[in-house]
Amino acid sequence: MMRQYALIHQKLPENTILFFRLGDFYEMFFGDAETCARILGLTLTQRNGMPMAGIPFHASETYIDKLLKAGKKVAICDQMEEPKPGKLVDRALTRILTPGTVLEDAQIEASSNQYIVCVDQQSELLCAAWMDLSTSEFKIASESDIDSLISFLISLNPKEIVISESLTSEQRNRLTYLLQNRAVSTVPSYLFNAVNARSHLEQLFEVQHLDGFGLTTDEPALSCADALVFYITENLCHSPKNLKKLTRYHCKKALLMDSATAQNLEIFQTQRGTREGSLWQFLDVAKTAAGSRLIQRFLISPLIDLEEITYRQNCIEAFYKASMATHALQSYLPRTRDITRILARLHNRLRSPRELGAILTTLQQLPAIQTLVNQIPSDELRALAQKIQLFDELKTLLQSALNDDLPNDLLAGGYIRSGYDPPLDHLRSAQQESQEWLQRFEEREQQS
Repeated sequence: MMRQYALIHQKLPENTILFFRLGDFYEMFFGDAETCARILGLTLTQRNGMPMAGIPFHASETYIDKLLKAGKKVAICDQMEEPKPGKLVDRALTRILTPGTVLEDAQIEASSNQYIVCVDQQSELLCAAWMDLSTSEFKIASESDIDSLISFLISLNPKEIVISESLTSEQRNRLTYLLQNRAVSTVPSYLFNAVNARSHLEQLFEVQHLDGFGLTTDEPALSCADALVFYITENLCHSPKNLKKLTRYHCKKALLMDSATAQNLEIFQTQRGTREGSLWQFLDVAKTAAGSRLIQRFLISPLIDLEEITYRQNCIEAFYKASMATHALQSYLPRTRDITRILARLHNRLRSPRELGAILTTLQQLPAIQTLVNQIPSDELRALAQKIQLFDELKTLLQSALNDDLPNDLLAGGYIRSGYDPPLDHLRSAQQESQEWLQRFEEREQQS
């Protein structure tokens, strides 16, 4: 077993803790055990002189969150089969959790984006790609005005930054200094291959050409996007399934503020370093987590395009004048769930029956939301209302298939409604009858 552990551990990136599944526990050994004992306050034990520490696997999220906040990465090695006497259990690496690639609710802030940024320098251009894996947002940019792009990347407040080893020491030091207390990973320069990037990304998005995304053949930042996808694939242990498009961010279409200006204006946090009292906290009266994130993005990139400013003002004015419809909308929106992040988890193999229920709850609110937006006398809002898809077939399917009380764990069972699937009902009945027969048999044996 320890040979199995060593083979998996030696392939891990630097600064990564290996959680090795043993029955109902994740065990850590050697230096990992000593590190976890210090950070997590675990009891350090020894077996044959080998340091050990362990945590219950069902309570792992809390411990993982603490390690990520301490700047560590966490690799999960799970059992791939049921243990059998005298046989080594097959185990495999199923996930490497990093601050910028986590998807679980316990590790991400609902009202903030979870950006991971990748940076490379090509000749006189600084190239960047950034992504919020939890919402599928994926963008690139390249600028000769390096200071402006770095200031913008800092304003994103990324949780993690991936840097090409070919980045100049000056730019590397500047980024790491300005993004203190962020996880930083350096990756090989050969990953930033402009020749292969386009075909890799076309395969990821399942398109013949990236032209449909408005990306030219000679787009220099594509290699950053490709390197970032590679890095995330390595950590997820599979390619990210929720990414559907890549867009170019045009720095000239938004007002770029350096970090000092944003700090002095107390846009995201006050001089004391707290969100309380900042402009964001004052403006954020959104009824949903997605709305809070949108307000944050508006503040990160204030518009300078007159046409876009006018469009946004028209929408806000229409909502303001239609106060009754707006108040009604405010009662429906809190009943919706964070669908973007739920779908990201479902796409990436983090499946929970309770989140299927959250999708159903949201679908049930959409007809009323669409009707209310349609009632507002505004061409802009009516055009938006027409884009709302109701997914009636999916709603009917979930209503008929799901129980009212849903477990969080897929393996817990009991989430399919009785009567929906006759073969499943038959198996449940057989299980129940078997349990009742065993109980009667035990009672007879005890009495005899």
